[in-house]
Amino acid sequence: MEKVVYMDWNVFQDLIQNRRGERLKESIEFAKQSGYRIVYSIAHMWDLSRCGNTEYVKKDLSEVSKLTDNWCVSTKSVGGPIVYEQCIPKDVIRNVNKQQIQGEKAKVESPYSFPSYMVDMSKVSDENILVPYLKKQNGMMSPKLLNDFVKELYEKVSTDYKIQKKFRKSLEEIIGINNPAFVPLHDMAFYRHIFSTEEVIVKNLPEIINSVLSLDNETLDTIPIEKKITTTYSLLDFFPAFNEGLDKRNNMRNIVIDALHVFLASDSRCLVSSDKNMLKKAKIVYKTYGVRTKVYETGKFIQNITLH
Repeated sequence: MEKVVYMDWNVFQDLIQNRRGERLKESIEFAKQSGYRIVYSIAHMWDLSRCGNTEYVKKDLSEVSKLTDNWCVSTKSVGGPIVYEQCIPKDVIRNVNKQQIQGEKAKVESPYSFPSYMVDMSKVSDENILVPYLKKQNGMMSPKLLNDFVKELYEKVSTDYKIQKKFRKSLEEIIGINNPAFVPLHDMAFYRHIFSTEEVIVKNLPEIINSVLSLDNETLDTIPIEKKITTTYSLLDFFPAFNEGLDKRNNMRNIVIDALHVFLASDSRCLVSSDKNMLKKAKIVYKTYGVRTKVYETGKFIQNITLH
């Protein structure tokens, strides 16, 4: 574990915009003087890339460069080890911009995998957003149906929180119908605990994740830590007990980026964030996989600046 402080993008913005006064800046300087690196990552650049004001972006890139001394945390390949190297932020965001929308749109697909089954359409409400797609498939619920839905409405699904909320509610309704064809699915830990409490989900989390991975002939023992962390973090949000309130500033794309933040912080001494939902899920994920990274809300980080 490296002597590193990993901050989410909101904390960077607190520093850049001086939203926490001098105490946060003093805490960061103290950490740096004590031998800690402050780092940024490609996930931060994904956060910044959504800003449409070029002057703001230019300023933020300059400030990130100063705060981190250009230290960037990344992996050289999928599943590879976390590495640290000095890279100019504007070069990293340039690569991010090349990957935006057009490059990603071609490979976008639903994250949900399961055996296909028939849905009792008489039990599905008319306002369910998936009804037209179910009718096209003669009532058959399948990963293909969800892929078709996500690809057709890619831009709106990934950024429009109203459609996301309706989609989530619609999917929960179909899963909750529990018609006879659903019985084999109900034996899977993931579906068995779909409406469980936080405590029950956390207690059974490895079994739940393994039940999902098994659909691709994988297990927690066969996948790298990167996939363990990002899959588990993102999957937690699917459960009603954990899902975040979606709004204009918080959509499914944000959740995927946050999952990447949590992974890239897993080799650091601490992760600092002002997002309570992110902190709660990060603690659960880290505890599940034995990650020793300390998780701090920004105010607690300032209070506990004598880092381990």
